[in-house]
Amino acid sequence: MTTTADSTPGPSTSDPAPPPAVGLPPATGTAFSGRDWLLPALLAAIIGVFVLATLLARGPPLNGPPPARPVRVWLAPDRPGRRPSPADQPLRPGRAYLLWLDIGALHTSGRGRTPVRAAVFDRAGVLHDPPTRDLLVDRQPVPPQAFRFTAPDTGTLRLRCNLYHRGALLQSFLVVADGRGWSAVRDYVRSFSLDPAVVATGRPHALSIMVNHDSPDQHGLYVHFGDTGASVATRISEHTVARFQEGARAIYRSMNDAGWDRRLLPALLGEAAVHGRDVYVRFQTDVDLALARTRQPRAPWRELRAASSHVQVVHPDSSDEWLPAAMIYDFPLARLEPHEYGLCEAYFADLDGTDPPRCARGGCATDSPDVVCPAGFWGFRFAIGNPMTFDPRVPVPDHPAAPVEPPVVVLGRADDPQFVAQRSHLRGLRHVLPHVQVIESNRREAFLQHLRTVAPSVIYLYCHGGVNDRGLGYVEIGDGEWLTAAEFDDDFGGRWQSMPLVLLNGCSTVAPGADHAFPLTPRLLWAGAAGVVGTEVDVREGLACRFADALLPALLGDGHTVGQAMTTARRAVLREGSALGLAYTALAPADLNLVPSRERVRGRP
Repeated sequence: MTTTADSTPGPSTSDPAPPPAVGLPPATGTAFSGRDWLLPALLAAIIGVFVLATLLARGPPLNGPPPARPVRVWLAPDRPGRRPSPADQPLRPGRAYLLWLDIGALHTSGRGRTPVRAAVFDRAGVLHDPPTRDLLVDRQPVPPQAFRFTAPDTGTLRLRCNLYHRGALLQSFLVVADGRGWSAVRDYVRSFSLDPAVVATGRPHALSIMVNHDSPDQHGLYVHFGDTGASVATRISEHTVARFQEGARAIYRSMNDAGWDRRLLPALLGEAAVHGRDVYVRFQTDVDLALARTRQPRAPWRELRAASSHVQVVHPDSSDEWLPAAMIYDFPLARLEPHEYGLCEAYFADLDGTDPPRCARGGCATDSPDVVCPAGFWGFRFAIGNPMTFDPRVPVPDHPAAPVEPPVVVLGRADDPQFVAQRSHLRGLRHVLPHVQVIESNRREAFLQHLRTVAPSVIYLYCHGGVNDRGLGYVEIGDGEWLTAAEFDDDFGGRWQSMPLVLLNGCSTVAPGADHAFPLTPRLLWAGAAGVVGTEVDVREGLACRFADALLPALLGDGHTVGQAMTTARRAVLREGSALGLAYTALAPADLNLVPSRERVRGRP
């Protein structure tokens, strides 16, 4: 088993060697007299041989610029010296080992100091140390941190080392050890540099959930509570997550078929609440048992119920099965048939006001398990983001978006006679956002040229979407012109320093899974997009327009974060009589801001 160059303590073409572990004696060597010219020459030859051997051991250089700060994780025996264990050497069963975390110096200009919490997860419960450490990160290297654990007697050991700031995940390393050796791979990155000036701009997160494949039929769930700092790992079967996901999509399709028919809303919300409650109970039970097993404080579920907080759900391996977070329902619910539930009258009465519904600030005002309250759905209460990593192996700049003034929307639209609401929708957006520059095109080449020459705030594709017979995801611009990942050639790499949000207002544009392959999304991230918003199922045009009518003004007029704007848009669609806003997903950080000031007044230049 091999290790990656930028995630283990082995030599790297882009990072300096890690500092020695804490407690090691200083290195010693032979002293040479400068009076003999042969000795300096011999010393130079020795150094040259050492450098050459090091370079040969490094292998080919990484693509892209060197990272702004090296961060490494490695394993070592728990004994004097604490040198890294060879990657091809299996761990000895029952022996004590150390997981080392090394955060190097920041190679770019940075100011300030910020707290970072390191959490090491292990579902087998073999960690001897407390699984979390609070660190202060500035420009200087952080003293290496060691976490003790015992190698299991049999099977594969999986550890995960995560770095959080104010509840939000910044980096994640997966460590795997089996009979062939061990590896440490960084599989999620939001911040390569851990620059305090950049990290401190993030919003507090009440909850962070990571879901990834641990084995062909198992997912690992890694949960971190921002307020209490409790961190725990558990597992859930691939079949269970797939069943939750498919159940949610079936309900979304029913919502789309119902359109704006308010008579069907109680039964549809009832069906969604029953399904979302099942997801929540399974998730809550697994987390509570894991916390009890590791002797950590109980999860603050009641406090979460009363919070309108930012939440992140991370899928580092782009799993085919996603946790349907927006549909999770955590209010008490009786076991009734979907059509037997009532709806919370207080919540719907408050939807017509300017303030968030009172139920979103606490428990349901009706407080009855026979009533479905939209505030019980995470998608109607939390600001949820599903941040993605383009490629955690290749260092990319991690900086805040460079907001454009005035904001710019680059619009690509399809010419389809069936799009009867398109013209009025786009005219309405220009009216509501007069300070926003809209650059519109209904031709693929013109649209791509705008993306080459403009620093966009939002890229808006009003289009059809789908997967062709070769399994390639596409969106349709103009009269049948397909836009795929292939059109974003090399000159798009890292082009958008403005870090725009992409709104794919088409059909099934972010749905994961083998039947919904959509490689355009990672290609957009490669070009510099901060994230993508799209749908998990086909959506009627009127519903799609209403969602965008609320989302874009919230982002570019009110200065909401992406997570807040998604919640606002979902509520706006619900006000019209549909819950289908839950089918929209933001593959972006929940706290992403697209305009400089959060206090911008809508429509004011």
